This record gives sequence, structure tokens and C-alpha cells, in this order.
Amino acid sequence: MPPTLDGETVFQLYRDDFEHTRGAGRIPLHPNFASAAAAHYADAPDPATRPLISFVPDAPVGTVSRLLKDPDPQMRRRIAKHPALPVELILECCEDPDLATAVLWNPSLPAEVMHKVLDEVGVPRCPEG
Repeated sequence: MPPTLDGETVFQLYRDDFEHTRGAGRIPLHPNFASAAAAHYADAPDPATRPLISFVPDAPVGTVSRLLKDPDPQMRRRIAKHPALPVELILECCEDPDLATAVLWNPSLPAEVMHKVLDEVGVPRCPEG
């Protein structure tokens, strides 16, 4: 796909491909994919569309936070991994048995929390220096 293709068209191509193949390969990696309005993804009634917000790294914090309460448990697990999720909600996810594993993939997870988890499961720390 040409890199100049607008975000709305990229989004529509993804939707069309997803509906036919239940997976759309590399389209979400297109540089303009996220330029389509995030509301397309977050507020869609179609449960196959809402997860697309996970491909929008700069999604609005309020939207990402709200989707942590989505009725679909798979959606909540995807959102627990989202880098825009505020730290206080990341820490809440750590306490939720349904989200505790997913949130470990969140790049915004505080390092001390990750160290604590690794210590608890017995992963040895690398020597400093």
C-alpha cells in the first residue's frame, strides 16, 4: 500500500480484509492507520472493530481507560497492554486475575513492578555492573 494513502482508506481496507479473513496482516502497521479517528475503533458496536484501538499508540487516555471496562474480557486484556493506560490503572490491572498476565506486556508497566513479579516467580536478576 502506498504510504500516502489516507488513514480513513487504510482503516476501511483493514475492515474489509478483516471481515473476509478474520485477520488483516500488516495493514495496522501502515503509517496512516492511526490517523483515522480513534472513535471509529473505541465506540464501534462491532466487537471485531473495537480491538483496533490497540494499534493506536497515541489513543486518548480517557478512551483507553474507559475500554478497560469493556464487557468483552478479550478487549479488556488488549487494553491492559496499551501504552496509554495510566500507571494507576496499570497497577489496578496487576491485582485483577483476568488482567494480571496481560498487563505484564504493557510497555508503561513500572520497572519495579516487573522486578517484583520476576522475583516472585524466581527469575534471577542479572548482576549489576
